[in-house]
Amino acid sequence: MRKVMLCTSVCAMMFSANAEVVSHSNSLDGIYAGVGGGGSFLKASNMNVGYRNLGKKEPIFKDFKVDRFMGSFVIGGGKVFNKRIYGGVEVLLDVMENKKRAVGKGRVKMKGVIPQIDVKAGYATDQDATAYVKLGCAWSKASADDLEEPIEPDTKSSLVLGVGGEKAFHKRLSTALEVDYNLGGRYGNVSEKTRINKEWHLRALVKYNVKV
Repeated sequence: MRKVMLCTSVCAMMFSANAEVVSHSNSLDGIYAGVGGGGSFLKASNMNVGYRNLGKKEPIFKDFKVDRFMGSFVIGGGKVFNKRIYGGVEVLLDVMENKKRAVGKGRVKMKGVIPQIDVKAGYATDQDATAYVKLGCAWSKASADDLEEPIEPDTKSSLVLGVGGEKAFHKRLSTALEVDYNLGGRYGNVSEKTRINKEWHLRALVKYNVKV
């Protein structure tokens, strides 16, 4: 009877340890694809900033602020090193309505499709969760007309910084909540200080994880 109890205890311990390892690796290691939604909060850096070449001080982007809903699509991969350190790379696509705003007699327009590539690093726990920071690059397209020097349609890259957290609730499914900040890029002949696409993004994602 003692042998049976001992064998049962050993098997239970082995099964528990194995289940923890399998769950941990399935939720954090491997590749994933996901969808989600959130909001885009944009404000051009703006007050009393004019054309650099003309030397003017006009608030051409005064109060250029747009808050809107967006959808997000993501694919990527990650791995846990030394049981605690998480690293990964992902491609993210945010889709929203084009941004338009009247500026005096002119209009500024930003395309609502913003691709982004991120590198992620964070700390993983035994509860199939991770907290991480992001460093990436985004591409935004903008144009302006009816201004003294119109901005032709142009795509600019910009630095993106962010933080987030992810938690698995199934061996294949996990949820993530994150916020990132697009530092923006200079368009046309506007001042060095003007960033038409400077904005915050807040998103929630559901991911399907595949062990490789």
